[in-house]
Amino acid sequence: ITPYILGKYPILLYRSKSFDTSILKEKEKLVNSFCEKIHSHKQNQYSNLVLSAMHYIKQQYPQDISVRQLAQDLNVTCNRLISVFRTETGQTPGSYILKVRISQGAKLLSTTDLMVQQISSMVGIPDANYFVKCFKREYGMTPTRYRKYYRL
Repeated sequence: ITPYILGKYPILLYRSKSFDTSILKEKEKLVNSFCEKIHSHKQNQYSNLVLSAMHYIKQQYPQDISVRQLAQDLNVTCNRLISVFRTETGQTPGSYILKVRISQGAKLLSTTDLMVQQISSMVGIPDANYFVKCFKREYGMTPTRYRKYYRL
């Protein structure tokens, strides 16, 4: 038995070292990825107009928000808001509104037992079928499947 254990011990040590090395490599990748995200975030500083629009949308998403009303509330023309928002974020204010609503719907799906129709209305999308269609496009699965998979 002793030669068997002694024979296995160096092998286990070797595997342990390579395992530790792979953990360190993965840890290094994670830290590098995190640093890249921070750097990217710092470079993506938005203008006051876009930040104000994003804040307004995040606060008012359950309400009936139109881009025209948003522009009026921010004291700019609709075209100016759309142009600046698209340039800085890569999407229109309308698509951002929809993404915020779908994201909030996902949170409700994973944390409540509310029906999809209720959640759809709560996030500002009165048509549940449209909510399901947009949700599936954004998350690659239906709201019901999402709930089953991500249920907390």
